Amino acid sequence: MVNQFNIENCKDLANVYLHDAEIDFVLIQYKEQIVQVKLRTAIHEEILSRQLTMRFSSVHDIHIPIKEPWGEGFYINTVYAERDNDSAFRTCLELNSGDVLVIVA
Repeated sequence: MVNQFNIENCKDLANVYLHDAEIDFVLIQYKEQIVQVKLRTAIHEEILSRQLTMRFSSVHDIHIPIKEPWGEGFYINTVYAERDNDSAFRTCLELNSGDVLVIVA
């Protein structure tokens, strides 16, 4: 399943349960300004684990640290999105390692 996010629907990100989802890979299509984050969601209540791809279009900034200040990890702890300005939004994926991936689209 691919969920596409842009400035028009960034609020929909709040409806996707991503706590404890495992990041599989991040794909950056530089010329097309697209970033895809492939995940495996955690089992939640009666919802089974599934593959999910978050696709961000019109990306103009991305930050992907791998410093692991809290120790090794690649599971999502918290996700939040906020408007960066009138034409972009910032999505932050905080991992259990303490790293925060930031995508501005």
